[in-house]
Amino acid sequence: MSDSHDPLDDEVVELEEVEVDGLPVLAEIHELERAPVSRLGAVQAAAVAATSFAAGAATLALARRLGARKLASVQQDLVRRPPRDLFPVGETRTYVVHVRVINRPWD
Repeated sequence: MSDSHDPLDDEVVELEEVEVDGLPVLAEIHELERAPVSRLGAVQAAAVAATSFAAGAATLALARRLGARKLASVQQDLVRRPPRDLFPVGETRTYVVHVRVINRPWD
């Protein structure tokens, strides 16, 4: 390693403290101009509407296609299965329910 000495290490500069009130000073006062009105918002709204429509149409087409497949598969099952097996009954239960109407004093 070489014995290099940085001359900036020898200089010590003392700065005087200045108290500032913290308020900005405007060099020049001028009226702010309005931003130019652009059609970007309308273009974005149209793009969102078109994209939403396309996504909805694609979803509807997919749902119809899957529904048609499921319906076709159920119809094939009905054709293959004998009618008595459509709704197999395991057991039945009978419940007797008695409903009592209570007279309310304001009626």
